[in-house]
Amino acid sequence: MDGIETCEKLGEISSLDRTLITFLTARGEDYSQVAGFEAGGDDYINKPIKPKVLVSCIRALLKRVNWKTDNETTTGGQIKTGDFIIDREKYFIFCGLSIFTLSEFINLHFDHYSKHPSDSKSEKASV
Repeated sequence: MDGIETCEKLGEISSLDRTLITFLTARGEDYSQVAGFEAGGDDYINKPIKPKVLVSCIRALLKRVNWKTDNETTTGGQIKTGDFIIDREKYFIFCGLSIFTLSEFINLHFDHYSKHPSDSKSEKASV
């Protein structure tokens, strides 16, 4: 599955509707960038890019987004919603006594939906 298809699949999962998607790619053609944005991407960054520039791009993107909803509280670099605490500075997600890196959390989420594809359909239907 390529990045465009992955982005489209993420868009079908209602619980991820506030997920930011940035394409980091060596493909610089106009049609590739247009496809990325049309698939639901929030930003498109061409390689090669220096790490400090990449971090600056991501910080700028995060500043443009209003992360807080009615059932969330924000303290410092943390967002608390329901049983989850998302630490935006350390890139960890806490759920009860479990701690996940962002990568682990995403992998678990994809693993769940790959084994239970009907969950994403029922979520979408309930919106």
